[in-house]
Formats: sequence, structure tokens, C-alpha cells
Amino acid sequence: MVEVVEERDVARGWEFLVRVGAAEHLVRMSWVDYEHWSRGGATPASVVAAVVGLMIDRGGPGSVPDRFDAARVRRLHADADEVLRERL
Repeated sequence: MVEVVEERDVARGWEFLVRVGAAEHLVRMSWVDYEHWSRGGATPASVVAAVVGLMIDRGGPGSVPDRFDAARVRRLHADADEVLRERL
């Protein structure tokens, strides 16, 4: 359901083009958030897919903004850090 189409290095992290069904989303993720969630045990693309998957699970595909920073998931879901670590 969540497909990471493209990954680009940017200042202090990555930018991903993610496809959910027919919709595409631009997601940024910092190195800090990547390490916080995965502790280096998963690829950056896997972490972003987990972030988008959590947003879909909690709010449906329409809850994923066109452009956003992955850290936004923390503001939307208080247990996001714990859930993401479990999924990774």
C-alpha cells in the first residue's frame, strides 16, 4: 500500500517521494528522527514507509498530507515513537 518511489539526500536527512494508491507525497526525514526510530536497524526508506503506514492506520489514506516532515507524526499521535520502534 505504501511505496517509496524515490529517495534523495538533502541537508540533515532525506526527502522521499512516497506513493499511496494513486496519490504521491513528499516526505522529509531528518537523520535525528531516523536514528531515534530505527537506531540504524532499518533503511531510511523503511522508516518513512512505517511513518506513512502509521498515519494511514490511524486516519486513513486521506490523512497523509501532500508534503510533510516525518516528525509530524509525533504531534498527531502521542505513541508514535513507541509504535514505530515496534514496527521496525
